[in-house]
Amino acid sequence: MPDHTVNIGDAERTTQDRVEAFLKQLGYRYLGNEQDNKVDHSCLDSNHLKAWLKKQHRYDDDVIYNVITTLDHKIGECHKCGNYADANLYNINQTCYAWMRNGIVVDNPKTGTSETVMIVDWEHVENNDFAFAEEVWFKNHQSATDWRRADIIVYINGMAIADIELKKASISVNNAVLQLQKYVENNLRAYACNALLVAGNESQGMRYGAIGAKSEFYMQWREDEPDRLRRNGEREIEEIQTCRRVKQMRLNTENVLLQDLASLFVKYRLLDLMR
Repeated sequence: MPDHTVNIGDAERTTQDRVEAFLKQLGYRYLGNEQDNKVDHSCLDSNHLKAWLKKQHRYDDDVIYNVITTLDHKIGECHKCGNYADANLYNINQTCYAWMRNGIVVDNPKTGTSETVMIVDWEHVENNDFAFAEEVWFKNHQSATDWRRADIIVYINGMAIADIELKKASISVNNAVLQLQKYVENNLRAYACNALLVAGNESQGMRYGAIGAKSEFYMQWREDEPDRLRRNGEREIEEIQTCRRVKQMRLNTENVLLQDLASLFVKYRLLDLMR
C-alpha cells in the first residue's frame, strides 16, 4: 500500500504527487505534465473528444466535425463575457452542461437530417475516457502578459470538467478556493465546460463548489452509509456498490484529502454528481 503519511512540512508538490497517484488508482488516464507546454488551453481538447467519438462507431466524420465546431463556437463566446459573474458565462456553462447531459443536435450532411450526438455515455460509465493533466497553462485574458497554471485538470472525453487546486497542509484550503475563483474570473474560456471546482490540502481535506459560488458555499462531502440507501432499482444498487467501494477506500487511508478524493472522483460518483 502506498505511503499516505502526511507531515505538516510536506511541500505542495508532495501533496500533488499523492493526489495524482490516487487518481491513477481510480482508473484515470494520465495525460502528462504541461509545465513546459505554455499555450492558452481551452476547456476542450478537440483531438481527445474526436478520438472518443470515433471509438463509438456511431457517427460519420462530418457529424463529428460539426460537433467539435459547435462546441468551439460556444466556448469562443466566453470572450464576450465581462467576468465570471456575467450572466453570459453562466448561460454558456449551462449550454455546455445541457449538451453533455442530453447530447448535441447537429446536421448530418450525408442524410440531410439532424442527429443527436452523445458526448458523455451516462449509462456505461467505463465507456468514457476519464483523464487528467497537471500544470495546465492558460492566459489571463485581463492582461496580455499574465499567465495562470492549474494544478490538476480532470477531463471526461476531452472536456475539462474539474479543476483541483492544492495547498500544502500548513496553508488553509480557503487559499485554494480564492485561487480557483481568481482563475475562473481571469480565463473564462478554460471553464466553460466546468462542473466542479475543487480545493484541498492534507490537513482539512477537500472543498468543492461551482462557477460563481462564494467561498462560504464550498462544501465538504459527507459519505452516506451504504445500508441506509434504498434498493429500488438498478441506479440505487449501483450507488450502494459505489458507496461500499468508497467506504473501503476511505478506510484504507488516514489521509483526509485522499478520503475526500475517493468520495468525489470514483467514476460513477463523479458522473452522478454531474447529472
